[in-house]
Amino acid sequence: MFEPGRDEGKSAEPGHSSIDSVVLTQPGRADSKPPKGAGRNTAMLASILATCVLHDVNPLEYLADVLIRVQDHPSAAIGDLVPHRWKQLFGQAAPEADAS
Repeated sequence: MFEPGRDEGKSAEPGHSSIDSVVLTQPGRADSKPPKGAGRNTAMLASILATCVLHDVNPLEYLADVLIRVQDHPSAAIGDLVPHRWKQLFGQAAPEADAS
């Protein structure tokens, strides 16, 4: 289960953004521990979200488009799917971006 955590670590540094932490728990267990690898997965997702925010990319639009696009995208051009390149190449063509 995902529970939003408190955002206590806001950075005053320019260019740094703060993302609410996510707590992974298993309800009903007294010794609740995150599943193995959960911290690594959470860190990876937080990194993707922070990169989207840094490059002014809507994370929901980005993830929705990339998860579909990656199925047919050539592996040699996987660098096109990082947030800043995706915004340049596909940002305007994303299905959610066309809905106005």
